[in-house]
This record gives sequence, structure tokens and C-alpha cells, in this order.
Amino acid sequence: MWIARHRSIMPCTQTLPEGCLDIIGDIHGQYAALQALLRHLGYDEDGTHPQGRHLILLGDLVDRGADVPTVLDWYQRLHARGRVQTVLGNHEINLLLNDAKDGSGWFFDRRAARDARIYAPWQRYPTARKAALVAFLNTQPLVLQRADLRIVHAAWDADAVAHLQTAAADDIISLHCHWETALDDGAPAQPWYQDWRAEEGLAGDLGDPQQAPAFRPATAARDVYYSRGNPVRVLTCGVEAPSAAPFYAGGRWRFVERQAWWDDYRDDTAVVIGHYWRRSVGAATRTRSFPSRPITGTARVATSSAATSPSAHAGATAPQAPRRSSRRTASPPCAGRSGRCCLTTAKR
Repeated sequence: MWIARHRSIMPCTQTLPEGCLDIIGDIHGQYAALQALLRHLGYDEDGTHPQGRHLILLGDLVDRGADVPTVLDWYQRLHARGRVQTVLGNHEINLLLNDAKDGSGWFFDRRAARDARIYAPWQRYPTARKAALVAFLNTQPLVLQRADLRIVHAAWDADAVAHLQTAAADDIISLHCHWETALDDGAPAQPWYQDWRAEEGLAGDLGDPQQAPAFRPATAARDVYYSRGNPVRVLTCGVEAPSAAPFYAGGRWRFVERQAWWDDYRDDTAVVIGHYWRRSVGAATRTRSFPSRPITGTARVATSSAATSPSAHAGATAPQAPRRSSRRTASPPCAGRSGRCCLTTAKR
């Protein structure tokens, strides 16, 4: 496994640059859309902006898209020049954990044939370069922040961030495995454990979208236990709770759904997140969550998506991402005081 081999590390929390930022959501291997968006924002091929703006990515550079290797090459090249920073998303964490999930066949041979039916044509990553990529990703942070702004992939949780900052090691994967082991050790004492083992023996393939299973309450309780007990999971996957019914998303049937943590966020410091899909349910709903107050006038939010035009995703407008599932929580890309979303009103 990859996780035992690479120990080149940097702090899990790092500092955002001062000045103006352009913040781009989950790219997922869509290199052409990314480049179109960057041109629209005014960046040249070297990642330089005429106004000295700086690029920040919200994680999930990888999986599902047509050209993940080129996206990663672009990122590493500009990162080495100090032009761009990212936080790790749940898809990068899966890669570092050697956990081959939906859309990761560009990297994992054991997923290639299955994923190709959905995501091909796509570019696969050269085998000879995989170890170096894993080592590089293990140096990227989970959190970027400065006095007026916080960047995280899925959820800002003060306790999770504090655990990262006080941990004895900065190796994200070692920390993840440490916390997972503690959860594994505590699982047999949980009230849902025996029922979960029984549910694991039930017939049916949770990866088959045509075969909806009955709701599995113990499986849902177990998923909540693991999602909330590991700080890495909290920051990169978000906060979850049991759903009302099973739903299919991300290649399998699920029994928990993401929670709108930003509704309870009360800090003055704005938080910008990726990870979530937002539903388009009418013009009034599209705009009502996005007041005009900017993040100290220095940041603008954009998203890159295979299903939408990059040119629609810059400046103050709220970009509409395609719908992943009716059970996924609609969300803002930026939470401010009282859970309100903050975007700049200034356009190029």
C-alpha cells in the first residue's frame, strides 16, 4: 500500500497569501474547462494575473474527469512557482489511502475497466510516476487560512482543526489511520455494532443502482460514528446524519446524508468550501442565499464543472453545479456569520 511508504510532510494547516484571491471549486480532471475559466479570470499560462491575484483551489482535483493527469501536472508546475495552492479533498484522501472508489480508474488499475464504462474517454496516470504523485499530495494541507478567511474542502469544524494543530505528527495519512484505528477499537462497544454485522450479511449489491435496498439503520449509525469521529473525514467529507431513506450517489446506495453545518456557523471569519453540489430549483432560490457583502473585498469564487460553461463561473454570480442526487444537501460555497454566504460583488 502507498500509505506506508512516503513520509515527506508539511503542516496540515497552512497560511493563505495576503491580497486578492481567486478561489476555484472541485476540478475533477476537467482541464479544458479549468483553462477556459482561468483565461476568463485573466490568468496567463504561467498562472500570473496582471493584478497580482493568487489562485486557491478547494480540493478534488482528481477522479471522474477526462484529463486528471494534465490537471495534476499543471498544478504541480504552478505550485512549484508559488502561483497556486490547494487543500486536499476527499478524493485526494482516498488516493493517499489506496482506496479505489468511483471514478478513480485513471489511477487505480483495479477500477479502470469498471470506471471506463462511465467516464471514458480519459487519460490514465503513468505507473512510473504514481509514487512521486502520492508523495507530493501528502505534502498538501487540509486547511488554508488567514485572519479574514478560512479554506477547507467540505466543513469547518473548530474541534477537528484543533486536533490537527495539536497532533504529534503532520503526516495527514498517519493521522487519519491513527484516528481510524481508535474508532475501530471502539466500534464493538457501540450499541449498533451487532446489528451492523447482521446487516453486512444481507443479500444485495449496494453498488447496483437498479436494486434499491431496504434502509439499514445500523449501517447508518456506523457511518455517522466514523464520519464524526475522524477529524480528517470531518474536514474533507463533511458532517453526516441518517437519511430518511436509501439513496444512490457516488457509485453506491447510501444511508446517511450531508448536513448543512453552515446553518450553525457563527464566527465572523468567512469560510469557503467545495465538495457539495447545489441544486437549481428556480431563479429565486438560486439568488436568495447570496447577499452582496464581500469577503473584505479581496476574494471571488468560481467553480469548474464538466457540465457547465466555465465562462459563467466568475465574479459575483453564484455558479450552478449539476445535480448529483436529490438527497445531497444544497449548499453555499462560502459560509459567513449566521451561515450566510459571502461573495464579492466586484467583477473583472
